[in-house]
Amino acid sequence: MTHTPSAPALQENTEIASRFERAMRLHQKGRLDEAERRYARILETDPNHADTLHLLGVLKSQRGQREEAETLVRKAIAIDPTHPIYHLNLGGIHIDGQKYLGALDAFDAVIALDDRIAKAHTLKGHALLQLERIEEAEKQLNHALTIEGVDGVTVYGDLFEVNIKQEDATALRETIAQALEQYPNNANLQYRAANALRAFEFHEDSLPYYERATEIDPSLIGAYCNQALSLSGLKRRDEARKLLKQALRRRGDIPELYLALSMIAHDDGELQESVDWAEKSLEVSPEFAFGYSAIARALGTNGMYQDAIAAYKKALELDPTMFSALQNLGSTLYSIGFPEEAITYYAKSLEQNPKNDIAYWNLSLAFLSTGRLDDGWGLYSYGFTSKQRKPYRPFPGLLWDGSSLEDKTIMLWREQGIGDDLRYASVYGEIIAKAKKVIIETDPRFVPLYQRTWPEATVRPETGTSTGLGNMEEVDFDVTAPAALAASYLRPTLEDFPPHQGYLVPDPARRKVFREWLESLGPGLALGFAWRSRHRNATRDHFYTELEDWLDLFKTPGIKIINLQYDNAAPDLEAFEKRHDIKIHQFPDLDLFSDLEGAAALTRELDLVVTAGTSVGDMAGALGIPVFTYSFAKHFAKLGTDYVPWFPSMDITDFYPGITPKEEYVCEVSEKCKRLIDEMQRTAS
Repeated sequence: MTHTPSAPALQENTEIASRFERAMRLHQKGRLDEAERRYARILETDPNHADTLHLLGVLKSQRGQREEAETLVRKAIAIDPTHPIYHLNLGGIHIDGQKYLGALDAFDAVIALDDRIAKAHTLKGHALLQLERIEEAEKQLNHALTIEGVDGVTVYGDLFEVNIKQEDATALRETIAQALEQYPNNANLQYRAANALRAFEFHEDSLPYYERATEIDPSLIGAYCNQALSLSGLKRRDEARKLLKQALRRRGDIPELYLALSMIAHDDGELQESVDWAEKSLEVSPEFAFGYSAIARALGTNGMYQDAIAAYKKALELDPTMFSALQNLGSTLYSIGFPEEAITYYAKSLEQNPKNDIAYWNLSLAFLSTGRLDDGWGLYSYGFTSKQRKPYRPFPGLLWDGSSLEDKTIMLWREQGIGDDLRYASVYGEIIAKAKKVIIETDPRFVPLYQRTWPEATVRPETGTSTGLGNMEEVDFDVTAPAALAASYLRPTLEDFPPHQGYLVPDPARRKVFREWLESLGPGLALGFAWRSRHRNATRDHFYTELEDWLDLFKTPGIKIINLQYDNAAPDLEAFEKRHDIKIHQFPDLDLFSDLEGAAALTRELDLVVTAGTSVGDMAGALGIPVFTYSFAKHFAKLGTDYVPWFPSMDITDFYPGITPKEEYVCEVSEKCKRLIDEMQRTAS
């Protein structure tokens, strides 16, 4: 961000001035080696020639040699502290090196010397933005717009980022309208406006801006790629492919276009196609590190973890600073049960890109997995800023900070899936005891169950609206919190997890119906069973099993097996019974997916549950039913322990996906389960 070389500030004598002029012209033409030699010779003659020191510093900065650049420019300032451009370029060097406090000092010095230099005001606003001093940044950037000669496109681009940080979609739309009224034909500004809308997941709204950007500048490759990704986000992937292939007909030598096609194929579940497009990017550019990273991502999704790790490492050989590869390598290691190693790569990723919210989110999970609760909870909010936690509901200025709720109404809302909601809802009773009033917004299927469990609260179906998105008509609360944020305040340490025997209160009438049905099946312990998720792919299959895997358990004397699988399991169960003459009972006409009240009541009447790592296990844990499940090693729900603090009745067997044979962990779960069955049977007798 250094200033282009211009006329010298000082000229001690005609000979040096002439030599300096020639060196500067070479510098302006980009002939850096020749310019550097000439600058060096001038300094041999006059070591205190401030203009030469300054421009040699600028040149060093252009080469990425920031420490030398800073030293040279500071020497120039020491000789002539009154020249604002010296300070301006020092600030630019600091920004390039992410030394934003130093940059602020430099830009303040420029403004003190000459407050008409628009670039100083612009870059000061940018530095404040990078320091997360959002209100100051907004004020400074708006002031910059009043300075004659300002680069308004750059300023508005940063103001878009301010609105994103403020989580204020309404303000963003206003800023975009203002910016494009002044610069309607600037392709880069159209592009940045589209990206800002996409940050709020307004994919549909972003499309016209991407289209306008490429209409103005057909060479703006990033706009094609991001427009395609917005289309992909809208599930309009055929249109995305068509757009990118049109761009390829113009510029078939651009590896990023093939990369975007690889990403879209990946999102569509077409993993081989994803690899094929990534390989095409490498045909165009063999040293294209992102191509190897895309291949690694597809391999990881396909459950080929060791191959994925090798491909990420190849990408990092080509580009050790590639923060996304560092982050994704960490995620691969985390997902197969190595959070400590993952932390190392997340930290390296953040060294390269300290603004990488996804890496902070992943680091949060890894910290929780290793028992570092303070660090993990401290970063957990990055799940929303990175759009990894759902739904995205920004409430600027209204988020609960953990302070007293004695005279406040708080609205708590579901985040992530059913299992997460059940887990974090374990703190709701304590919050109800602390607050003036509690409103709970949750999945509509949970409303009657939660209302019965917490009658003092107002429980209502989630709306998905928020003040930050500008679509919430009425705010009937003082503060709000997603469920996990509330849990982080009440469960900061392992000692803060109280023992419990279940907290959900299922419908007593429905419990009676299920109890009588179970009794009608004959004697024996009722073992609830689920073995997979509704969503299957190569990655998920490493975490799930098949009915045949559990034959040894199913043959345990004195048990009756009850289906808790919430997808259409009937054909699988009928075929299994025909093959093995083992009956897995299903309650007639019970939809375990849509009727969560029924699922809760049935589960409450069971003696124990065995399940894959799905919400079936969380439901059992929330009801206090003994439950055996299995998941990748060091799952974050265990918080670095060998048990599950959220659910005392839950036992998780660790395995390493792609490494631990399925037979091994199925056997371990079965043996634990059979020991409990034996204990229960002996107690009953």
